[in-house]
Amino acid sequence: MILAAGAALFVFYSVVSTNGFAGFPLDDAWIHLTFARTLATTGRFAYGALNTATSGSTSPLFTFIEAIIFLVTKNEFAVALIPSILAYAASAFLFYLLVREFTNLAWAPLAGVVLFLVAPSLLLISNWGMETSLVIALLLWAMLTYKREAWTQFAIAMGLAIWARPDTVVLVIAMEIDYLYNRNVAQSKPGAKAILILLTAVLLYAGFNFVLSGTVLPNTFYAKLAYYKNGNTNFWGQLWVLIAGGGRIIAFILAAGGIAWMFTEKKRGNIVLILYPLGMAFLYHWKLPYLYQDGRYLIPILPFILLLATIGSSGSASWLAKSPSLASILSITLILVAAIGEFTGLTDAVDNLSFEDAYIHNLQVETAQWCAKNLPQNAVITTHDIGALGYYSGRKIVDLVGLADPEMIRYLDKPGAVSALRKKGVSYAALLDNWYEIPNENTVFVNAPPVSETMRVYYFTDSTRFTGAKVLSIHKYLYGLLSGEDPSAFEEAMKEAIAAEPDNALTYTLGGEVLLRMHKVDAAKTAFQKALMLFPSSARAMQGLSLCVH
Repeated sequence: MILAAGAALFVFYSVVSTNGFAGFPLDDAWIHLTFARTLATTGRFAYGALNTATSGSTSPLFTFIEAIIFLVTKNEFAVALIPSILAYAASAFLFYLLVREFTNLAWAPLAGVVLFLVAPSLLLISNWGMETSLVIALLLWAMLTYKREAWTQFAIAMGLAIWARPDTVVLVIAMEIDYLYNRNVAQSKPGAKAILILLTAVLLYAGFNFVLSGTVLPNTFYAKLAYYKNGNTNFWGQLWVLIAGGGRIIAFILAAGGIAWMFTEKKRGNIVLILYPLGMAFLYHWKLPYLYQDGRYLIPILPFILLLATIGSSGSASWLAKSPSLASILSITLILVAAIGEFTGLTDAVDNLSFEDAYIHNLQVETAQWCAKNLPQNAVITTHDIGALGYYSGRKIVDLVGLADPEMIRYLDKPGAVSALRKKGVSYAALLDNWYEIPNENTVFVNAPPVSETMRVYYFTDSTRFTGAKVLSIHKYLYGLLSGEDPSAFEEAMKEAIAAEPDNALTYTLGGEVLLRMHKVDAAKTAFQKALMLFPSSARAMQGLSLCVH
């Protein structure tokens, strides 16, 4: 555990040394922190003291832990990283114990821990400030207690896991199938006490969400399903990269061997190691077919694949070698070869973590800090990335995509839901320009860090409206032309955008800027004048027109 914690702290030190500041690679880390700080200071489970209580956290257990730490320190990085790193260290120890349960070769458990520690995806989540490492620790604890038939401990571990993330119920289903398959080798069966503990945990979790938001699952579940409902045709390709890309292929091949060895004899837990990763993959392909943000939701299957890899190496070594000592040496060699394969991707993974931390800091955190210094105290900000903005701005936040405001989920197909936002008193909007766009309001702040999206903070008034999805995609193309992309489809793009939204002033403004880039000054002047007819106070169109004059 000490080695695992040391490795996690070394990653943290490396990233801070590179960037010059601490950060998180996911804006969602600050969502947990905002809920936790509010809970610690007000006793309410809400997204900020100015918001109503809601079940907007996928992992209330992680939020509760952070809230307790907030009573000791106000440093957000300490609050988020202490449970993340400790859970990662516990996961490494539990992985060691599981290897001992599934193999009987000397030193294989230690070699297995090395494989676990050098796996980039598992090491880096210790620095995310998210619930992922806690979920893994609880899953491994549940797996260990299930293997040992310690039913009360299993029920506690599994109950906590569901409070850490509801998709962990897949492990329960896998274990039920495994229990039926291996019932002849069971020495005991779950008693009424264990069943009652687990059922109570599930019912309390459902009740917690229902009381706060009127649904048995958190807002995040329904919001993400609604937002990503169109799916991703490259899901399986992305999953392959996560579990077998690059040097990970060696461990994956050994894991395939482990699957084969699982069927050579009936032992408790064998089927779980196969069904849990498969069940998670098919669940997410069905309901949330995206591996965005470094595969964050499917990372918990990786320890099970690595466990299969150690079993595969040990089983193959025992079959090939005649003596236990030779089999042990061969098994360790195979595991360490797999570890070397995993290790080859570690440097790039840490560099990517540094990049992602800086990306979120420069885009989200700096925008939130600007809002804290420059917007009125009674400002109400609507945004679709609520994490850092909610934590640092000190302003009431209205969530466009419904994570903290579930009533907004119904409007996801109607960009902006202007009428609903007006009722909530929204006075500013902070938007990434490839997500949402307001064409008829001036910006009060534009944050465009290098190699990044652009975040714009707009006024929000009774006349505010949002660009529709079709025109938004055309505007993305026009922004690309301003960056030097091929302008051959420019005229056709303008015609489509104008036909779809003839009163969108930004279409003409962007068109004028592209025409200026193409040195067509007279046409650009006409475009800017049209934009000002539609939006007379457009500062951007005025600036463009002034360039035409000079």
